[in-house]
Amino acid sequence: MLSRTISFWRCQLIGWTICIFATFPLKFAIFGNFTHALAATFLREGIGFLLTLGLWRIYRRWNREAFTTPRLIAAILGMSIATAAVETLLVLLIQYRSPLLPPHSRSLIFLVGTFCYRTMLFAFWSLLYFWIKDWNESQTRERRLAQTEIRRQEAELQMLRAQVNPHFLFNALNTIQSGLNRDQEPLKKVVLGLADYLRYSLANQDRPMVPLGEEFDAILQYLEVEKARFRGDLTIDAHIDESARHLPVPGIMLQPLVENAIRYGLEDSIRPLHVHIAACRGEKGRLDITVSNTGHWIEPRGRRADGTGGSGLDTLRRRLALLYPGKHDLKIKSEADQVTVTIRLELEVA
Repeated sequence: MLSRTISFWRCQLIGWTICIFATFPLKFAIFGNFTHALAATFLREGIGFLLTLGLWRIYRRWNREAFTTPRLIAAILGMSIATAAVETLLVLLIQYRSPLLPPHSRSLIFLVGTFCYRTMLFAFWSLLYFWIKDWNESQTRERRLAQTEIRRQEAELQMLRAQVNPHFLFNALNTIQSGLNRDQEPLKKVVLGLADYLRYSLANQDRPMVPLGEEFDAILQYLEVEKARFRGDLTIDAHIDESARHLPVPGIMLQPLVENAIRYGLEDSIRPLHVHIAACRGEKGRLDITVSNTGHWIEPRGRRADGTGGSGLDTLRRRLALLYPGKHDLKIKSEADQVTVTIRLELEVA
């Protein structure tokens, strides 16, 4: 409401100021006298300014939805005629009390011509007012719709993110269970990795974006669990550019990529499976993230009987589409004995 009031007053002041400068030369040509032209300008435009404030207060009370376009135009024309009539009577009364203009300004032809001109002026003002009013209301509706969409997307992102954590927890607990009857020393790394990763997840569960460095360090903790799980069958190579560590990225973004690389890579790779993770910063804030593994591409299958799997890449695609519409790219490349997934993000950072 405040922004619309300010917008009205800005338009009102600018519009009548333009009207003064635009009509003064015409009045000077009609009266042939600078003083008369100046008096007519401030008399007419001053009264017009005050009368349009009255129109503004009346129009604000109108229910716009109750008017069809023909009815609105007819109502505006009626109000413009009435306003022009009131203005003419006020000018004549002022002229009668204190003559400011030459006598011919009170002639019938002059009064009729001026009345028609002022009627058109008030009609134009009224149409412009309703156009601005409709535009303001449409902008308000768009902002509300945008806010509703943002809230919907935030809820969806929270739901999508919540789908990721159970996969890791399930795998970690399976690793601990399978190692209970073996050497207990490797389980220490699993428990520590699990604790650190869950601590990271809980600490950032309400943050839609996290520094890439924190996400990268967390995935290394995740990999400690996976290396303990698969022992000598899994080797890891990870690298991140220091200049990219502060860049904001969606939380729990790398884990689905790494999980898929390990899960499907172990099915179709000569042991040990080698997984390479890299994050580097390109020009103009671009961020490239690559996760590759030895083996061949296997099309992700549906959810397993135990309720896990099946949603990793699809969930990530949906999150990126919501967070970076038109500013992201996710490519999967399979060649020779290697599968590479590359994510490119266009980040608005300095």
